[in-house]
Amino acid sequence: MAEKPSAALCLTVARANLDRADWSLVPAELAGQMRRYIAEGIIPGRFLFSILSNDLAGVCRHADLDTLTDPDTFAWVCALVVFVQSYAPEASFGSAERVGQWHDLGGLIGLVLISEYGTEALS
Repeated sequence: MAEKPSAALCLTVARANLDRADWSLVPAELAGQMRRYIAEGIIPGRFLFSILSNDLAGVCRHADLDTLTDPDTFAWVCALVVFVQSYAPEASFGSAERVGQWHDLGGLIGLVLISEYGTEALS
């Protein structure tokens, strides 16, 4: 049986995955929120939360007026969805419940802690 990878290795892999992601798909003003959410499980603002939760009505409800009237909005909302589906861990998106669970887990860093120290690491 193979040894469990170290926390340092898990964190290195997680960082490499984030660095390899195509961040051009994420508007600059949302990139920090997206990185913190994926890495640490920090819940983003309501607009990005709605994207992650697969809640189109919420996306429309929480977009600001400039976003709603921008003719490019559909294109960059689609780009955000492509980013999430291509680069975010599968367990981190798809419903509000999954977003909450990812938050409770502590994101990729929480996964690293659990892999190294077990679930007691999150207590």
